[in-house]
Amino acid sequence: MTVAARVGSEVREALFAGLFDDAALFPPGNVPMPAAVVAHRARTRTRDAVLTGPFVCPDTRVAELGSVLAGAGADGAQGSDAFPISLVVPGGSGALAAALRAATSLPDVVVRAIELPAAPTPAGVDEALAAVRAAAIPEDVPVHLELAAAPERDAALHRLAGSGVRAKIRTGGTVAAAFPDEHGLATALTGCVQRGLAFKLTAGLHHAVRYTDPVTRFEHHGFLNVLLAVAAALAGGDIAGVGAVLADRDGAALAREARGLTPASARSVRAAFVSFGTCSISEPVADLITLGLLDRQVAG
Repeated sequence: MTVAARVGSEVREALFAGLFDDAALFPPGNVPMPAAVVAHRARTRTRDAVLTGPFVCPDTRVAELGSVLAGAGADGAQGSDAFPISLVVPGGSGALAAALRAATSLPDVVVRAIELPAAPTPAGVDEALAAVRAAAIPEDVPVHLELAAAPERDAALHRLAGSGVRAKIRTGGTVAAAFPDEHGLATALTGCVQRGLAFKLTAGLHHAVRYTDPVTRFEHHGFLNVLLAVAAALAGGDIAGVGAVLADRDGAALAREARGLTPASARSVRAAFVSFGTCSISEPVADLITLGLLDRQVAG
């Protein structure tokens, strides 16, 4: 293997390993629990395992997940390996303790991350952080606070920085208003990067490159755009420059830029942008193969 090929492989691994959290249960996928569990287990036994993060499960469906894992709902769902989840607590900090007890009581489930909403204000962050501390969550289980777009969100990010808790930013949904524009997302990304605050994204990042959905007409951000926008922010880019990267629709040019990252810069990007939830892992993987950023053999 040539030095160039070896470096290229290292960059790809640094950029994409564990990037895709499996949110098959959520819209627009809405996969039934038994099928979602079987598919997740199957994927983590292929070469896609290196790309795949935990199974994203709301606390309201933890009991259903436990039943499926025990073999009460899906042929082939049962397995000897612990089933890793990112536990979503839509009820917020007040529901955190009970949700965590329910999930950790299941013998086949291991909680790898926690996601909960907080009011996008400094006071909302303080309330959530107090609940996280009271829940005595293990240090190796990252917590993500979802902060909706609001005038005080930047101040909330500032309060969150240095707490050990990560941010979660929504990048899409089932209505057009759920999709932030380039300036809005660039503001959030640079706000996190400037504070050394790790974050995950959720919803809407179905493809690598920015596009307009031909049916809904929603403007979707591309996850490759986001990775490179974070690289730009880490290099000192301002909101306008970061927004310009988010707006780029030239997939070939974005792929060239990604291949031009050093392993160290790729690792820095992923230390900031840790993952995103996607209802389909196959779609983003297929995009990376098409763009020449993953080998078919690697993503088989």
